[in-house]
Amino acid sequence: MKKTISFLGKLKGGSSKLFRIFWIIFQIRILIFAAPLLLSLAGGFFGWSSWQDAKFWKAEAERISLDSETRAKLIFYRNRLISKQALEAHKDGTIDYTTTSDYIPPEAPYAEVLIPKDPSGKIDVKVRKFGLTFRPGIGYIYAHDRLQPAIDLKLLYLYRWGVQPGIATRGPTLALSRHLDDMPRRMGVPWLRLDNLELQGGWQPVTWREITGGIKPEGYKWFGGVRVNF
Repeated sequence: MKKTISFLGKLKGGSSKLFRIFWIIFQIRILIFAAPLLLSLAGGFFGWSSWQDAKFWKAEAERISLDSETRAKLIFYRNRLISKQALEAHKDGTIDYTTTSDYIPPEAPYAEVLIPKDPSGKIDVKVRKFGLTFRPGIGYIYAHDRLQPAIDLKLLYLYRWGVQPGIATRGPTLALSRHLDDMPRRMGVPWLRLDNLELQGGWQPVTWREITGGIKPEGYKWFGGVRVNF
């Protein structure tokens, strides 16, 4: 009888430890899935910025003088106005800035907007609308019948489009993405900010299980998802 009670006590203690281990693993998995969602919401609705880079470009802008035909110059970096200069201003010190419909990609190094003195003159927007970039991202994809958190690195951009390789929980990925920053205006809700939220679609050619054990998973290799561009 004593031996039976002792055995049950040991079994109960071992089960308790095993339960704690499983509970910790479960919490880690929840954290892995929750982190991209929270960052997607924060990054998509509120945007991200690099203040160190902004300070650098502001200093560069202050170093450059305006020519005689320019009324004002604005420097944008990652969708944020970081510097403004003017040759003329109102008596109260305010400046009238004309808006431009030119799209400024968040991946561009910076954008320079020159406003001419002549009100009928054309605004000159100097920005690199395509090229190389190295901007990390985080989000979700749905591939092989699973919702997977993923991280990636955008290497190419063209206007609102980008190309990025990445790694998801079940395997490597290659994706094509598009910014959603123009959608609120199209939907009639311009107050909604989706500065860095993107839709993405791509290909997960192989999973870790295929690499290590040769086991082919169910579902499609093609995927869709969302990501935040930092």
